[in-house]
Parts: sequence; C-alpha cells; structure tokens
Amino acid sequence: MPSVTRPGTHPRAQTRPPQSSTEAAGARRETGQATTEVAVPNRPTAPPADSFAPASAGPVVDISGASAPAMGSETNVLEFQSVALGADGRGPLIALDLPVDVRSVLVEMKGKDGTYYLVDRLEGPDGTELVRPSASSENAVEGPFSSPNRSSATLSGTGALLVPNTDTGTIGPGRWQFGVQGYRLCESGTLPADGTVDVKVHIQCGKPLARGKIDLQVNIPAIHGWKAADAEGNQYLAQVLSSAREHLKRAGLDIGKLTFRDIDASFATASDYALPEGMGACAPEELFKQSDSSGALSVFLLKNLYVAGNQVGGLSGGIPGPASPSTSASGVAVSLDPSYRDPKEVGKSLAHEIGHYLGLSHTFEADLSMNDAITDTPEGTAGRRNLMYFEGPLQRDVARLDLSAGQARVVLSHPLVHR
Repeated sequence: MPSVTRPGTHPRAQTRPPQSSTEAAGARRETGQATTEVAVPNRPTAPPADSFAPASAGPVVDISGASAPAMGSETNVLEFQSVALGADGRGPLIALDLPVDVRSVLVEMKGKDGTYYLVDRLEGPDGTELVRPSASSENAVEGPFSSPNRSSATLSGTGALLVPNTDTGTIGPGRWQFGVQGYRLCESGTLPADGTVDVKVHIQCGKPLARGKIDLQVNIPAIHGWKAADAEGNQYLAQVLSSAREHLKRAGLDIGKLTFRDIDASFATASDYALPEGMGACAPEELFKQSDSSGALSVFLLKNLYVAGNQVGGLSGGIPGPASPSTSASGVAVSLDPSYRDPKEVGKSLAHEIGHYLGLSHTFEADLSMNDAITDTPEGTAGRRNLMYFEGPLQRDVARLDLSAGQARVVLSHPLVHR
C-alpha cells in the first residue's frame, strides 16, 4: 500500500476521535518492570551471557497448551494469556530461553479493538537492544519504528513483530527479553492504553529456507457475480495469481495450496473512515476477522478499498501480519476498482501486500526520507524497480519488479512460509 506508518504519528491518526485531556493527564510512567520467564521445552539452549542480568527475577511460567517439540522440530508456539498492561501502557518483560538452532521468532499480540499493540522492547542475551521504547508516551511509535529491528502497528486490536526483519539482524540462542505496549490514537499523537493482551510466540528452528511456499485462502464477497465454486476456471483470477507468483518467486517464494471461499457481499468495500451515505463499507479490522484458514494467508478481493481518506490498491493487516487466523489483522486485501482492473497490476499489488505481511517494509518512505534497514535494497528513488517501493504499481511503468536476497531472507522466515 502506498502509505506509511510514521514515527510519532500513524497513517490513520486523523480518522480516530481524540481522547479526552483528562485521560491524557491521568497517564503516568512506571519505572520498574517485572520479568516473566519461559524456556522452549526439550530443546537445547545456550547459557546466558555472564554480562546479562534480567530486570528482575521471576518464576518459570507453565504455558497452557504449549507442547514439547521433538528434537529437530521446526516450529514451537508458546501462549501467554492476559498479559497485564499498566497505566503507562507497558506490560512486564517476558524472558525466553531460545534454542541453539533458532532462526526466527514471530510475536503476536491480540487485545481490544481500538487499541494498537506493538513490541516496544527487545533485548538480546548480551544486552543489545533490537527494539527500543519511545522516550514519551505521547509518541509510542517513534522509538520502536526507528529501532534496528523495526516494530510498528497497522490496525487496532492485533499486532505482530518478526525477528529478524533485516538481512543483518540475527536471533540467536540464549535468554531474550521483550515487552509489549498498548496505545490509542489522539490528535496530538498517542495515549497509553492499559488492560490485558494475549501474546503468542512462534519460534522457528532449524536450517533457514532457501525456497518456500505460502498457501492462500482467497475470499470472494460476491463481486462481478463471482463464486468460489467457479474460481478455478476464472481466467481473470488466474492472471492475478500468475502475476503475483511471478513477482514472489524472485524471493524464492511460490504460492502453494489455493482454496477459495465465498463471504458476504457486505465485505465488498472496506474503509477505515466513514464514507458518504449510501456507500456502505466495513472496517478493515472486521474484514480480516473473517479469516478462518489456519496455516494459510487469507486474501480478500474487494470492489473498493479506502485507507486514510484515499482509495488504494491494497492493504496488509500488518508489517508483519500474524500467523494466526481470525484476528483483526489476519489477511491482505486488494481492490478491483476500475483503476486497478488490469489483472497483472492487481497481481503486483497482491505480491506487494504479501511482502508486507511477511515482514517487508517499503524500501523508501518518501515523506520521511527514510530507507528500510535491508542493506541490499536500492536507496531512495533508485528503488522504483523493487516490489516494495512505496509507490503503487500503476504509478510505475515497470513490467518486472524485483526483490533482493536480503528481502528474500525476511519473507522466508515467517511461520506461514513452509517447505
């Protein structure tokens, strides 16, 4: 999507009602942080570095529903239910003892609609900070967004962070600590949000993938008379998916299993702000909650899509999006509005949004003069041939859009990508 999550603000900040000044005055920052610890069961771990000391001691948590993987298992999922956020919006530090063969970690946060969630602290065994908190609760986004491992929020209710999301970052064995923050939007920036949030951690282990596949569930809301039962013979859809596949394969990624599903016509248009009377639309968060396919990425084909007051060609539920279905961020959407009807261009938009969902930022954010943190992507406007450049496909007369080796490393690390 040709828009940006900006440090200190938010692409949707002006679409939300401001919070009261009394609520802002009541917010306070707490200095002490408790630590919760958990080890991945039955996997070898490296001893923590001598120089590292946790913020405070705490018991090992019995993770409900977490199974002990056999040696060599690729994925382990740990769940932390109802993590409490304080008046400053921040939760306790959570300590993870990661195994020697860890290759990536995806942290998911699921909480209240209207509240945004992000990882605002991430520290390695040697004390290195990969995600740093903001200095002020009035700007919850700035610190995490400008961190070595960029952390941001796109839609309310659900957040996610992929580590690493650069080609130079690493996630190694030993004890790691991370913290979660909740915030709401207001005219001046952000306000801390307390309450509880459920946290799920996907730990990927084993040899990094050189190539991978991603399964897609394509959701069709009764547009153009299309039905899921006829989708396999739909030549337009075939061209869209062929175009997406052509661009994703430059990162060693192919589309795996395809399924098609009908959803209600009320989801044909999505908008994050109120449209004029007679132009019915659902919120993006409600759209993505319709996802119900575990292990596959949900793709929503829409008639129209509006974000931050603009008609756009696509939207990802997050950068990255969660591996779990049925959350307010579980999916990507592409618009089939007349401006985007060329199936090859729709396919480019779909590939671009899948790139976001798997953890890729724009190579360049024009309004920030900021490049991504991947070293082998072109800087500035030299990146117009890259799939993840901030401009939409129709704004660039480029037949083939590329992805770099560094970008490939990131997308192949997401838990939805398999061998």
